[in-house]
Order: sequence, then C-alpha cells, then structure tokens
Amino acid sequence: MRGSASMGRGSRSGSPACWVAAAAAVVGLHTLAVPHAHATQGEWHAAVAGVGGWAENRCCGMTDTSGARVGIDGRWLRDVTDFWSFGAGVRHWFSLTDARFGGRQSPWGSAALTAEARLALDALQWIPFVQAGAGWEVVRTRLGLRGRVEVGLGWRPQRTSGWEVRVGVEAGHEWRGVVAVGWVGYGGGGVGLDL
Repeated sequence: MRGSASMGRGSRSGSPACWVAAAAAVVGLHTLAVPHAHATQGEWHAAVAGVGGWAENRCCGMTDTSGARVGIDGRWLRDVTDFWSFGAGVRHWFSLTDARFGGRQSPWGSAALTAEARLALDALQWIPFVQAGAGWEVVRTRLGLRGRVEVGLGWRPQRTSGWEVRVGVEAGHEWRGVVAVGWVGYGGGGVGLDL
C-alpha cells in the first residue's frame, strides 16, 4: 500500500506553484535574451501585400462576374498611440475568371483608395490587430464606395521590418473574401512607451 501511494505522488508532474515559477522563468529569460521590437506612438509603417480571394456579384442587373480574384495592396499608417494607427491604403484587383463586356473577353479589374484605421495589441513580437478602411473604388468607368474589415497577425522580429497575414471581407459593387500576406517596413522615432 505504501509503495503504491508513493508511486501516485511521484507520478504527479509537479504542483501548480512549480509550473507558475517555471513559466515565469521562461518568460523572464525570453524577455532578457531576445531584443524585442514594439510599435510605439510616432512610428509609421508601410506595407505591401499580395491578396487573393473570391468575389460574389449577382445583384442589381449587373453581369455575373463572380469568381477568383488576385491583387496587390499597399498601406501607409502612422501610429498616433501605442495601439491606434491611421493612414491610407490602395488595392488593385484582377480577375482570374473572364467576364463578358460589350462582346469581348476582359479580366475584371478594379482599384481602390481608402482611409484606414487600425487597432493593434502589441504582444512581444507577435502583433494581433483589427483594421478597417473606407473609400472609393473605380471599376472600369464606374466610381463607387468600398469598405473593408480585416483581422490579422503581424510578426516583427526586428525594429525595421516584419511580416503580416490578414483575412477579411470587402463590400462595394461586389462582396469579396480576402486573404493577404505581406511585408511591413517600420520607421520614424517612437515617442511612446514600449509595452
């Protein structure tokens, strides 16, 4: 009986206090050993990304141009606080499926210019964020409103650059589901406190 009781105690993987102390030691060593880069008030960041997704356009008497889309986007944002950034974005889409316009085949293309707002939660090198944009989009000769909401995760291994992945939706003359992967460059002098 005594042997089985001691085996039961010995097979336990440690008390909760030991696990908390071990986790604190790992986080502490990581904080001291790795130079972290955080976005701060006064910085700017410029991003370039490849985007892809699916568009749905089956309303308002328009030609059905639903299908796969690819594109490129760019963004410039200024950090006005440690968490909020504001700026502008541009995005150009191309269709991977042909659409018929006036009896000729042509890829569906559009370009948009938007005002952007971003809320970021800086957490060491990983930066989760939510961003939204609204502005104008040109599709052939039509000008219309365009809005988008995206969530993303940035990875900033050094002070001057990083990478990010975003997923979201756009609305305007058509609905689009969006996935974006891109590079981010950082600059400017931060005047806020690093988290």
